[in-house]
Amino acid sequence: MSVEYIKGIQQQVDNNEIIKMLRSALADELIATHNYWMQSKVIQGVYKDEINKELYQHRDEEMGHANMLIDRILQLGGNPEIRPIDWDRLTGCRYIPAMSWDQKNILEDALAGEKCATEHYSRIAEFVRARDVTTYDIVMKILDDEYEHIRDLSKLKEMILNNNTKE
Repeated sequence: MSVEYIKGIQQQVDNNEIIKMLRSALADELIATHNYWMQSKVIQGVYKDEINKELYQHRDEEMGHANMLIDRILQLGGNPEIRPIDWDRLTGCRYIPAMSWDQKNILEDALAGEKCATEHYSRIAEFVRARDVTTYDIVMKILDDEYEHIRDLSKLKEMILNNNTKE
């Protein structure tokens, strides 16, 4: 076997694994988009208007992440999962329905999702770092946004905890 042949096989194995990881991340982003939209509709509490603005912004950013992931999956020769029924099977961050629509609980659920996303994207970044610079750049952009989401949601949660006498 030639070195080129072995490299070609390894590249295909890497691409298949990268596509699998990106399909999982895509499922997470699509579920997150749905969650942010739904949370913005049902949230209750004194600060729901302020929180809604953030939830809508995050929803739109998650959809942007989904667009980047779909494009990259297609570039690598893969197929994105388009059936919502299969997203839960693929996701790296399992969806757990909110137990309450109270603003504090909504923020805690959103924070848990974002923290899981940062862990998931960190694993993907580690895998693709030396294998696929294009995917690495995409993942790092998304990871940066996810950390920003954590900061935004944490500030809102802190605002609620510091002003809980208004509730």
